[in-house]
Amino acid sequence: MPPMLRPLLASSALAALLALAGCTRCPDCQCMLPGIHVTVVDASTKQAIAAGVEVKTGTTSCDLSVSERICNVAPGAHTVEVSAMGYTSKTASAVLPEPEKDTCCACGASVPVTVELTRLP
Repeated sequence: MPPMLRPLLASSALAALLALAGCTRCPDCQCMLPGIHVTVVDASTKQAIAAGVEVKTGTTSCDLSVSERICNVAPGAHTVEVSAMGYTSKTASAVLPEPEKDTCCACGASVPVTVELTRLP
């Protein structure tokens, strides 16, 4: 089977299982990985900063996923610490809600946060 067909078949299979379970009211369920999704951008250019970026909540570093960092944390209030080489560090607050219990999407809660960093002189 061609590799590009696997995700399509997997999502079709999931939709079929949800329909069999009586879960048909959210057919367009698009799930993100649960957690705080942090995008770090340059404050002047609004372009993503990719190199030398560190994002953490407390003592836990957040994982890189394409152009954002994903902080896999428990629901609740969190302080996100962001630093990058050549930029001033910054903190941001984020509240990760409890996952919805009455939903077809079994992905957990996620919240996007964009942090703008200013270049050092």
